[in-house]
Amino acid sequence: MRVIILAAGKGERLYPLTKNTPKSLLEIGHGKTVLESQLENIAGCGIRDVTIVTGYKTEQIEAKVKDIDFLDITICYNPFYATSNNLISAWLAIRETSENFVLVNGDDVFKRKVLEGLINCTNDITMVIDRKDKYDEDDMKVVTDGELVLKVSKEIPVEEANGESIGMILFRRKG
Repeated sequence: MRVIILAAGKGERLYPLTKNTPKSLLEIGHGKTVLESQLENIAGCGIRDVTIVTGYKTEQIEAKVKDIDFLDITICYNPFYATSNNLISAWLAIRETSENFVLVNGDDVFKRKVLEGLINCTNDITMVIDRKDKYDEDDMKVVTDGELVLKVSKEIPVEEANGESIGMILFRRKG
């Protein structure tokens, strides 16, 4: 199993916090960054292989992970980060992967048990979603029918959404 962290974007919605720092390197408390929290949770689940797709301020992310020895980390640079989206970043990382993998957005803050639950799923594709009482226009909204995800898009009208993708998806076999 491999985890691919999509951390190439500029994080413009978080300006000025991300003016000089990638959003995955923003501190979330106790001197720990989003990325450090993710890597600790990944390692805690017994996963060792991690690919981090970088772009914006890649040198900062590379410097942050260069001395980590509890994971096998590969950096995959997306030279198109300023003009592309997560789909291109994911494609750059998975084109050399033949194993099962989990895609995680570089700004996801999650508890280990969420990742543990996901990697224990047996479906070809499993998306972690959150259910809320109300959705915002900027949410990555989903429409589900039972356990089946029918649509995923920010363009889904808020009144049609019945879930939100948190940006963590498992791909197995044909998925």
